[in-house]
Parts: sequence; structure tokens; C-alpha cells
Amino acid sequence: MSLPWWDVEELSKVRTLSYPVRVHDMPTWGLMKFEAFRDFKHWKPHYPKKVKTMDLVTGIEETILKIKKPRVLKNIPLPKMEQNFHEGFVCWVYSCMTTEAVIVYKVGNEIRNIHMYDAMWIVNCSAKDIKCMFVNKIG
Repeated sequence: MSLPWWDVEELSKVRTLSYPVRVHDMPTWGLMKFEAFRDFKHWKPHYPKKVKTMDLVTGIEETILKIKKPRVLKNIPLPKMEQNFHEGFVCWVYSCMTTEAVIVYKVGNEIRNIHMYDAMWIVNCSAKDIKCMFVNKIG
């Protein structure tokens, strides 16, 4: 939700939201259109700040539009994961229903699952766990 104001205004003027727009993008486009009609209560596009400068030699006044940089994540939030599951590793599979990887491993007589919603979460695993997942291909 950090587009410049001119992008938001242009995108909200698009006539059709049915065929050219992907199904997963429809709620976002609908929100932009809704917000444009109600003066952007929740979307809050970046409006430029007008800065007027005067050239001392020619005396011509110039207006420059300055926009704040959007706030973005600098580090990906990674949750803590169980480590060293390679000892009781059974398998890991991709679940098409939840679009996540599920690691199945055994601790004693108990079977546990680790749900990885994002592929970036593999960074949290130990080196031996990563090697175990590399050797045993995902199902």
C-alpha cells in the first residue's frame, strides 16, 4: 500500500476488472477503486510535497515535487523453527491445498510436522537439516 499518488489515481480509473486482471489481484484493484471514490481513507498514497526554489541569478521560481520513500521491510521476518530434525527425518512433501512444504520427522514414538509457508524459511534450518532436505527430494 505504498504507491505514488499518480499511480493509484490512474489504476483506480481502469474500467474493467474482469478479464485482464488476475483473479488474485481483483480484491486489491477493488480496494483501490473503492478508496479512490472515498478520498483514500485506508490506502494512503504518497502525495508529493511542493518545494519552491528561486534561482538567484535569473529570479525564476521553480516548483519541485518531492516524495517520501515508501516504508519497506529491510529484513524478512523469519519465525523460529525446530532444529536438528534430520536425525528422525521421514519425508517432506508439498501440500497443494495449503501451498506449503510440510516436513515430517519422528522424535521417539511421536511424529511431528513442520509447516514451511515460505521457501525463505529454509534459512532458519541448520546446515545438516538443509543437507538432509537436499538429499531427500520433496514429494
